[in-house]
Amino acid sequence: MATHDVHVYAVVRVKLPGIDSVDHLDAINKAVDQLDLHETFDRMPVSDPRVSEMEYADEIAGYLVDDTEDRDYEDSTFHTLSGEVIPLRTPAEAALSARLKDYVETCGPAALIRLGSLLFGTEDGGVQALQCEKESV
Repeated sequence: MATHDVHVYAVVRVKLPGIDSVDHLDAINKAVDQLDLHETFDRMPVSDPRVSEMEYADEIAGYLVDDTEDRDYEDSTFHTLSGEVIPLRTPAEAALSARLKDYVETCGPAALIRLGSLLFGTEDGGVQALQCEKESV
């Protein structure tokens, strides 16, 4: 039996919070400019005794940008290395999500019960049937 050293090229996520920018691409550029991945990983102490060394492998797979005020991550975008946006969902999924969100916001908490019964087949109808009158508060 032979002994081998194995190098695992793992992709890790590095989050840089609070980047002030005019748009998502500007945020990516500013984050990349202030981040030195060699400094971060090449000198990082290795706490696992099974790992002898660790260094940045000079590869970035892409970017995820979140707007810090967007708690539902509706405005989050994935980007390729060239900055192209990779859709998080299809246009139909985005439209359905927006319609369901509007329905719940308009109809109030009772809308969640109605949605559950529509989704789990306890009531006839579908998304087309999502109508209500605004509840009085």
